[in-house]
Amino acid sequence: MAWDGLFVLSPRADPRKADPVPPQASWNANYAIPLRVLEALHRNHPSAQLKVTNHNRKDFALDEALLSSPQLHTLDITVRCFHRGATRRQDENSDLFKLKTLLMRGRNLKVLRLRLSKQQHFTMAARSQGNSYTAMAVGGSHFRFQETDTFPTLEELVISRADDLAPAYELSPKHCSDLVYAMDWSEMRILDVASTNSEHLLREIAGLVPKLHTLSLNPSSIDYATLQSFLGTVPLLSDLKLVAGSTSNVYIGSFDKAVTRVCEAIGPQLRSLQIESRSGTVMPWQDQRILEVLELCPQLRYFESVIEGLGSTGKWDGDVVGKSASYKRALMSSTGTRRSGM
Repeated sequence: MAWDGLFVLSPRADPRKADPVPPQASWNANYAIPLRVLEALHRNHPSAQLKVTNHNRKDFALDEALLSSPQLHTLDITVRCFHRGATRRQDENSDLFKLKTLLMRGRNLKVLRLRLSKQQHFTMAARSQGNSYTAMAVGGSHFRFQETDTFPTLEELVISRADDLAPAYELSPKHCSDLVYAMDWSEMRILDVASTNSEHLLREIAGLVPKLHTLSLNPSSIDYATLQSFLGTVPLLSDLKLVAGSTSNVYIGSFDKAVTRVCEAIGPQLRSLQIESRSGTVMPWQDQRILEVLELCPQLRYFESVIEGLGSTGKWDGDVVGKSASYKRALMSSTGTRRSGM
């Protein structure tokens, strides 16, 4: 079985020393990490952490030994949804069922960055996993939890799409309820669900994420009462990214209005704010609009907006942070070129 990605061995810090222990080994190859290497790691370095990045799996199955390792700490991976020439959701299979089982077996994952991609046909990976694609694996593009499942306690969860053709992770009401039941959310610090409709998830986790400090979402996909209620339960939230996308304008007349409502709710506690719209439904921002946001978020150290290809960026520190919105706006830079990301 081949494997194409990055494996990093990152020993935990020694509490008896002032400086953390630096990474000591890496694995970057187009074939799977041999089982004997993992066994030696488990045996000889039980406190080491595995940090895995794998976005180019090509036609190969999930590496079961690696992904079920109790030392797996960080996983940044692309998973595929297989389509058998049909568009109906019940005809869809994906890696997600198998991945969930492996991560539950390892138990200790802390960081999960999940990117969904679309596969038009069954590949060697699908066939090689055979029994993994049972009836339980058929359905929406999300993990499918059973009542007895216990998912690792994550500190960071990022869900994205590989491209516009990829399915969005489906945060249905039942799935969100199951997810909250299966996982302890109290250690969650970073959450990125900007690529999907997160209304049901925010409703379920309100009050359960007291340590959350970084959040990315599409605010105009969420009922205002739900959004306001959730934002009132995250006192440590300081870094926010608001993204317009395919789920915009479900409840609120415009993404722009949704941004204003969020800034009115928690603007004073924000230190970093990023705003992104590439949907073609938002008018480019004028100076007055940026000033309004800066006034609602007086403690920002960093602001960036990319609205239909027009970007504005500001970074302030020291005494400048407390200056007026107009003063901070004068220090910002602007660009008219479309950029690849925030």
